[in-house]
Amino acid sequence: MKIASFHTRVVRAPYRRPFAISSGTSPELVSLLVEVRTTDGASGFGEASPMTAYTGETLAGLRAALTEHAAPALIGRDPRDLAGAHAAMDAAIRGQHLAKAALDLALHDLAARAADWPAHLLLGGAVTPSRAHHLGRRTRQHRGERRGGGAVRRVRLPPHQAQGR
Repeated sequence: MKIASFHTRVVRAPYRRPFAISSGTSPELVSLLVEVRTTDGASGFGEASPMTAYTGETLAGLRAALTEHAAPALIGRDPRDLAGAHAAMDAAIRGQHLAKAALDLALHDLAARAADWPAHLLLGGAVTPSRAHHLGRRTRQHRGERRGGGAVRRVRLPPHQAQGR
């Protein structure tokens, strides 16, 4: 099995409310989907979502880094050789972490599909369920009133962090 081709497409979805951080606001999610196909017809999918105000990366730059540099470096390679894929992408282009991440996701997806495994098994298996902990001084009544208001109401921490270890 060798990587034969890759294809990209842009997907846009509006947020219910604009996503805002101190460095900017975005009214919609913009993602670049990438499909990596092999010589035997298998495929895997990855995705990256540039937000210029946050990462400094643009959709055009992400697409160019992926289609002109990182992805061509993978043609003819075994998609299951993830370390080799990263070395090839690093040799082809410096930085461009979102482009490489999208391809990394596609390669993991492809390797999992080829093995007929769920992708989480390639990454070490299922994780232990975590407990929810509320942060802040609001009472339960206040938290209930804000439900659906868009504010973050809880943060999930792995058990070892939740217990203060």
